[in-house]
Amino acid sequence: MPTPGEPILVVLREELRAGVWPTGAVLRPSELTERFGTSLMLTRAALSVLIDEGLVRQDMSRSYRVLAPGSPPPGTTLAPTAIDRVATTMRTRLAAPEPVYPPDNRMPPLTQLATEFDVSLTVVAHATTRLMLQGLIRNHYPGESRGLYAVDPTSTTRDDILIADLRAAMYRGGWCPADFREAVERALPALDVPPSSGRPDPASAHSAGLSAALGIG
Repeated sequence: MPTPGEPILVVLREELRAGVWPTGAVLRPSELTERFGTSLMLTRAALSVLIDEGLVRQDMSRSYRVLAPGSPPPGTTLAPTAIDRVATTMRTRLAAPEPVYPPDNRMPPLTQLATEFDVSLTVVAHATTRLMLQGLIRNHYPGESRGLYAVDPTSTTRDDILIADLRAAMYRGGWCPADFREAVERALPALDVPPSSGRPDPASAHSAGLSAALGIG
């Protein structure tokens, strides 16, 4: 199940922010799919998330090109695809004051969504994969009916994403579980340091939960 800590998303985001990829370089989905051992659908969904984050753009030929970190968005906006339209509509429904898809409730099956949006199942699958990578929807938990569920933002803590990102780093670097535990132990004190602005640090509020989730301390 795709998560915000999916290795392809975490690693590419880190590389793009660090300038590993030169500005204007083309990111080829087929090559990334082979590199990360993912499906082409997941690769394209990850690239779409990076477009939303301003790290990648699509040119007129729909090629994925690297943007310089912090650069303004490109002036030319491509017409949205069917996947874009479905993802945007579902995202709006999830964020509404009275959401069409209430948190922790099972969403309509993909076949029903395809009929409603008058698109193929493939389009809906791409859109929902993108939303899962953004942490807006999730797959069912054990004991729940099979399907997709809207994420409850009050119960999905930043710890979940931190843990997923660290596990992705372990996957990328070939760490063993002991290395992972040691890295988290080193990172936890940093989460407890208040920011220089004097405002509460949202990460520190969850450091104890992160420690407990990993069996530390």
